[in-house]
Amino acid sequence: MPQLPKTSVSLIMAISSDPGSRRWKEMYDRYREPLRSFLQARFPSLGNDADDLIQETMAALARQLPNWRYSPDENGSFHCYLAGILKYKAMDALRRRERDSRIKKGLENAAEPPGGDEREDDEWLASAMELAIGEVLSDESVNSVHRNVFRRLALQNESPEKVAKELGVTRANVDVIKSRLIARAAKIAQRLCLERP
Repeated sequence: MPQLPKTSVSLIMAISSDPGSRRWKEMYDRYREPLRSFLQARFPSLGNDADDLIQETMAALARQLPNWRYSPDENGSFHCYLAGILKYKAMDALRRRERDSRIKKGLENAAEPPGGDEREDDEWLASAMELAIGEVLSDESVNSVHRNVFRRLALQNESPEKVAKELGVTRANVDVIKSRLIARAAKIAQRLCLERP
């Protein structure tokens, strides 16, 4: 798998402030192969659609960047954010493929296998939640200490006691922060699920 490129704050700022910037090609060239590898590893059946999905990801990024801010103390968060967009696009592509397949077979109105819808909904919710967590972690309106607490608990699975001690936060406050930001991420995930086709 290609090594992830170092996040370039100047590049993100350039394309964020100017949607027509020539530096979009640099962004595409920089992330094309890592995103392609991500698709091959997580969604191998979408290999032939990789270029289209990466372009859709970049188009979505262009729409979202004006409201997204890179925070240097969250190293790598941009990669998670970009991968989250791509994952959402891949899930969307799989859903469209399945729908098209049913139409071709004349089974659009056929009954689903038991549990089919539930499993699909679980996958969508997991994908949306991952993207929502990335959005919360990149939101500068959230206190940086709170983001740090949330990142270490939600993404790095560190113990609440350790996080509280190292960040100088009470153990009870750690639980409050985690609960509050999970609720915030859940609302974002719910919105994303409702927006799916």
